[in-house]
Amino acid sequence: FIFANFNQLYKLDPMTFKVWMDILKAVPNSVLWILEYPMDAKENLQREAFDNGVDPSRIIMTPTAKKQEHINRCYLADLALDNPMTNGHTTSCHLFWSALPMLTFPLTENMPSRVAMSICDSLGLAEEAICLSYTEYSNRAKRLALGTINDLTQEQI
Repeated sequence: FIFANFNQLYKLDPMTFKVWMDILKAVPNSVLWILEYPMDAKENLQREAFDNGVDPSRIIMTPTAKKQEHINRCYLADLALDNPMTNGHTTSCHLFWSALPMLTFPLTENMPSRVAMSICDSLGLAEEAICLSYTEYSNRAKRLALGTINDLTQEQI
């Protein structure tokens, strides 16, 4: 299962990364595909993954790409995990243009934390995509991933 986040890494806060690591630990064979921007963050993120009990090889970093190429590759993931402190703005639009589902939640009352929520709401996806806490965000990501994995297993039997 491929979780993705293509926001610039300055939007990533320690609590969100910890939640992502907890999600990876709960979903066997899952990976987190993130944007390598800035490039010098890779070693720090791999060290943080290790410190959170996650094999650093489960963090897949990808370079930036031209807009259309990026949109064309987004659909390869299974679920996008948005940054609660500062949501994806243009990135969220790119995800939806590529038909990649996303989970988000507004961590604060400030505008940057509500952008993806507004996009989801305007697309009629509020119930499926918007979470109201880290716990709901984490549990829904795990449930969606594990449900997909279980569905695939049942189809193969």
